[in-house]
Amino acid sequence: MQRNFVKQCKVCGAKENVYYHFGVCTCRACGAFFRRYLENENKKKFTKCKCSEKNKDEKAQPDLTKCKKCRLDKCLFAGMKKLVVGYIRKDTICRETMEGQKNEINILNPIVHETIKDQSLINSILPIIEAKKRIMHAFNDLDDIFLNGPILFEEIILSNFNIFRLTDTFSPNPSPIPFDELNTWESSLQRERLFNSRVQKCILVDRLLCFSIANSMPVFEKLTLSDKVNLIN
Repeated sequence: MQRNFVKQCKVCGAKENVYYHFGVCTCRACGAFFRRYLENENKKKFTKCKCSEKNKDEKAQPDLTKCKKCRLDKCLFAGMKKLVVGYIRKDTICRETMEGQKNEINILNPIVHETIKDQSLINSILPIIEAKKRIMHAFNDLDDIFLNGPILFEEIILSNFNIFRLTDTFSPNPSPIPFDELNTWESSLQRERLFNSRVQKCILVDRLLCFSIANSMPVFEKLTLSDKVNLIN
């Protein structure tokens, strides 16, 4: 399936000699106008509107060929701006860019293959995202026995423990903390600080998730231990 690719100036709507000027698809006239604005030291003459009161009505279209302010406003609204590389426009590069946009509209077999590949990648990532969300929301469900296990990234990597294997042990809908329990937890947190078991569980679960997510990447197993630690640290 193909569509006709219509080049149209984003400022005045012209369809002839339309290329990229200052980052926006415009005709040569509007491109030259914006270049003159950038190069002109007297910017004040571009700030006076010459449209009549009738033309200023919302339903009336301003005459861009006569009113520099209205034309400049349209240029800026379309996104035209001073480019770092300068103002020189090469028609060959612009035409190649326009042809590239035209080709993007055509549905070709390579694009279809890439879409299938990307969809397969997305399908493999979604379960990881859902599992991570479930585990973090119910991090306190982690068995206390894990608090005696590895907690440093290097130790976790060497243990090769994948917390996603325990996803089913975490509640999908953890119940809210009762008010009394919350007060008790806040009091113990002030006393124990980082030694509080709930805080330690949160830190440990976060570290286990970092490793398990990184370990799901095919390239992860090819890295050295130090590189693995730097990646997930």
